[in-house]
Amino acid sequence: MRFLAFSACIASVTADVITSDSHFYGQSPPVYPSPSGTGTGDWAESYTKAKAFVAQLSLEEKSNLTFGASTTENGCSGFIPAISRLGFPGLCLSDAGNGLRSTDLVNGYPAGLSVGASWNRKLTTQRAHFMAGEFKAKGVNIALGPVVGPLGRVARNGRNWEGFSNDPYLSGVLAADTVTAFNKRGVMTSLKHYIMNEQETNRNPVTGSTPQTEAVSSNVDDKTIHELYLWPFQDAIKAGSVNIMCSYNRINNSYGCANSKTLNGLLKTELGFQGFVVTDWTAQHSGVASALAGLDMVMPDTKYWGDNLTTAINNGSVPESRLNDMATRILAAWYYLGQDSSIPEPGAGMPYSVITPHKRVDARDPAARPVILQGAVEGHVLVKNNHALPLKKPQVLSVFGYSAATYKASVPSTSGFGSWGLGYESTDVQQIMAAIGLNEGQSVELQSIAINGTIIMGGGSGATTPTYVSGPLDALTNRAMKDNSALFWDVESPAPEGVPASDACLVFINAWASEGYDRPGVYDDYSDNLVLSVADQCGNTIVVIHNAGVRLVDNFADHPNVTAIVYAHTPGQDSGAATVALLYGDENFSGKMPYSVPKNISDYGALLDPSLPEGDYVNYPQSDFSEGIFIDYRDFESRNITPRYEFGFGLSYTSFEYGSLSVTKTKKANNAARYPSGAIEQGGQVDLWDVLARVKFTVKNTGPVAGKEAAQLYIDTPSGVKQLRGFEKVSLNAGEKDSVTLALTRRDLSEWDVVAQKWRLVSGANRGIGYEVAKLLLSSQDNYYILLGSRDAGRGAKAAAELDPTGASVEPVTIDVSDDASIELAAQHIASKHGHLDVLVNNAGINTELDVLLQQQKKQEQGDLGATPDFAKLREEIKSQGTEKSNLAQLRKLYRDAYEVNVFGAAATTEAFKPLLAKAVASPPRIVFVSSHTGSMGLRSEPSSGIWEKLRSPSFPTYRSTKAALNMLTLHYAALFEEQGWKVNASAPNLTATHFSRGIGRPASESAVNIVRLATLSVDGETGTYSDENGTVPW
Repeated sequence: MRFLAFSACIASVTADVITSDSHFYGQSPPVYPSPSGTGTGDWAESYTKAKAFVAQLSLEEKSNLTFGASTTENGCSGFIPAISRLGFPGLCLSDAGNGLRSTDLVNGYPAGLSVGASWNRKLTTQRAHFMAGEFKAKGVNIALGPVVGPLGRVARNGRNWEGFSNDPYLSGVLAADTVTAFNKRGVMTSLKHYIMNEQETNRNPVTGSTPQTEAVSSNVDDKTIHELYLWPFQDAIKAGSVNIMCSYNRINNSYGCANSKTLNGLLKTELGFQGFVVTDWTAQHSGVASALAGLDMVMPDTKYWGDNLTTAINNGSVPESRLNDMATRILAAWYYLGQDSSIPEPGAGMPYSVITPHKRVDARDPAARPVILQGAVEGHVLVKNNHALPLKKPQVLSVFGYSAATYKASVPSTSGFGSWGLGYESTDVQQIMAAIGLNEGQSVELQSIAINGTIIMGGGSGATTPTYVSGPLDALTNRAMKDNSALFWDVESPAPEGVPASDACLVFINAWASEGYDRPGVYDDYSDNLVLSVADQCGNTIVVIHNAGVRLVDNFADHPNVTAIVYAHTPGQDSGAATVALLYGDENFSGKMPYSVPKNISDYGALLDPSLPEGDYVNYPQSDFSEGIFIDYRDFESRNITPRYEFGFGLSYTSFEYGSLSVTKTKKANNAARYPSGAIEQGGQVDLWDVLARVKFTVKNTGPVAGKEAAQLYIDTPSGVKQLRGFEKVSLNAGEKDSVTLALTRRDLSEWDVVAQKWRLVSGANRGIGYEVAKLLLSSQDNYYILLGSRDAGRGAKAAAELDPTGASVEPVTIDVSDDASIELAAQHIASKHGHLDVLVNNAGINTELDVLLQQQKKQEQGDLGATPDFAKLREEIKSQGTEKSNLAQLRKLYRDAYEVNVFGAAATTEAFKPLLAKAVASPPRIVFVSSHTGSMGLRSEPSSGIWEKLRSPSFPTYRSTKAALNMLTLHYAALFEEQGWKVNASAPNLTATHFSRGIGRPASESAVNIVRLATLSVDGETGTYSDENGTVPW
């Protein structure tokens, strides 16, 4: 028997994509006006000072604060000139990937990807502390980082190495720690690239074509943007980031630096951002529009603002209050970090040219050296080790591969735009420079590797210029001298002649990536053949990969002579020293993968390549994020694909054992409403960070040597297959045990509600009545096969596994009843796999008025219909939320959203599944509509009814009217299929204790009884009825 239970679902609307630019208007919802900063929370004093300062400025002076100026006085990436008469010295902005770019006497820190691979918050904070000190010493006000976008959606993205990981939680925590450390040193961070900047291909418009080809549009739904791409930004903003860099790409066909939804709506309203928004370099494409959309500063200069902005203010196109807010936000950030008194002259240590005589400022702190080395060490991940490591003073060691050698030259360019300034020392520089022209319509054949030496980072604005580089071959030579070992090497031949007598053969390869273009691939034949050539000759081949992004190893990982594989990532200046310390066991591997490595390139599906302009969209490239939140490990798990090396995986020279797991709810959890109700400060509603649960467990080092373990906590609620929601790195000696406690916040345990526009603690068919219906059916003696519907694949899979661990009788089906495409896909899946359906239970339902109410109401008495809430009081609260005539738009929205799910969703689902029901094997076909007593017009109008007093109040008219409409839908389908013998009925389950009702009402198991009865009617059973377990309910 086939049975399907559907959960309550909220829809996301995907706009049609067409070729004319005018038809894209409105795909990104307009949000105006741009909210002014309020100085909320700990920003109050800064705003008071900033407003007083702005009050003294002329219109021109205020305008000059909003765009960069060209200067030969310093080498800053961007510069805001001084207002000398009032003592404002200006602002210096400089790139900050893994250290200061294009200047001398600075360190080269491990890049973001290595930091993510370390899973070490303490080390992340220390790195940021010393890095910030260098920026401050050089007179840099704003460090252009950290990077949390791209998040790694596209495997070939050229900038994935700059970010921390492919996971929003891991990236968000490490970004927040970085921001906190910079703030303590009084240096601003520029969190970038906001938002969904997930490919380099077509990141900018192609101006040479006619018509112009616009930048690629990242098209995403509201739920995905909140739960995936906005998540790490929110963490860092909560931590105090004062500047956000808007991105080159378009978002739902509106440019990122002129997108009122993402800037005014998400950032400045929802997240309460008090700082300012700066463009990525040359990312401004409009004047008035970008000003009104919430942009505050343009870099490196502007052709749209300046005099044009003052003109727009004078003619009323832009209100002067918007310019005042721009200037206030910029200056408030300056005051907020104490830069009015604690930083050197802007750009004082950033020479315009490092090759001509200049004042030298050595920004390096000797105390940073061990942190940089340890960061490089912990960013290495050991993924295979067949007893090959650690090395034990080998007598003969052979070294092969182009990535073992330090690059041949590191010399500044007179233009400032050469290999030294962009991290291209190991590459074919001419090829790279030509590649930058890809966005200008050129075509260049690119290599996937940096053939001329090792890489310590990727290329582009995130690169740095350290005073030295420790290459692997140099470090191995020093170690061989110490151990009196024989060392052979060939770092140039593509198929070197091996030394079979070697105790071990080390092969060093790399995977290059850079800003400006996407990678040609995620592996390359040259390097794979190099490894295979050595492995065919050497029985103990150890492969070390310097990779600026994911690198597949399926061509050689299973070779019997490849005994160990190490992902060294982008380790910074101490690359060689760190690698050798690990290979010889002086340090223990403790890194974990910050992304997944699949077994086959085909496993990526649509998430391998960037989207290209093609067909009807050649002038308006479209990148549809149709996978939703399912990227990287979420994607692989949702499709039951086992990766070669999963996210969070990494080997060690020791072993660890977990135990004593316990979960404790907090007092705040006991009173938690479905929605947060706290005030909005920077980072969003303050109670999103309320701790609702604590997870405690022990970790024991059960191996022979000391080591560090990155303990990780995953949950499958609220959304997705599973999601990281906690981690801590524990250092343990051999035999030592320690306890770890991880906190889970309200936000960690919520999903984004696209109707209420709030984070919500939710239930669905897999949590409430639908779950209990399935449970009752399974407990019977009949052979039921249940298709358990859920909008979230993860929750559905979990519920199915709980109901039937064997998987023999319950199958999860992903469906969103307010998304036609989702309904059709579910129907197609069932048709192709099962061919028919016997019973359909329409169980979707939302109460939009209650959603509004629960934003304010945290506590409410428990009980069933005999102890209902004070509806009069609730109605007044709903009225205060704007559901009366004073706000017709809000009223209309409440009705529309409720009908979309409760009525239209039920009708659309029934229509889509009619062909399957017509093929029912266990006749007759049955349809059950889960209604409500509140939809009964008979009970509502008859004083003698038992619950008339409870229903006579005017509360919740939207919900009640949807259920009345659902009842009419029941009668319609009952009449439509009466002659065919179908059984179509409605069930009124009474007020039921689920998250939907905040625990008020009777157990869901009791409400499921009548639904099960109607779902299992025989050919003699009733049709066209409306009932509960006590009998007929009047229509």
